[in-house]
Amino acid sequence: MFSCVWTGQAVGVNKRLIPGKGRWVANPGYRAFKADMTLLYKLNNRHAIMTGDVKVFIGMTVNNARDIDSLIKPVLDALEGAMVIENDRQVVQLDVTKATKKAGEADRIYVEACAL
Repeated sequence: MFSCVWTGQAVGVNKRLIPGKGRWVANPGYRAFKADMTLLYKLNNRHAIMTGDVKVFIGMTVNNARDIDSLIKPVLDALEGAMVIENDRQVVQLDVTKATKKAGEADRIYVEACAL
């Protein structure tokens, strides 16, 4: 089983691309968000990479106006990038909850993953 809490400024997949010079480019904020989560997960993963079916729980404390679906992809991608799971296709059960953060607080994302 793997669990970890990330805090900071969450940037959803809806904002992963921004207009650049004649083309769309990766949003530096989105890249930093995903890279920060990946590094944190790597540092906190003390187990072998999970193979087979995986169950994931994500608990978010974010601004009430945020869509939770746009934050799921970078979280799952970070689990894959940190080698907690082989591939996000392994996730067969996903439970996501959202709570509203207070003004001035950082976003908080709790992740728990376990093999089934």
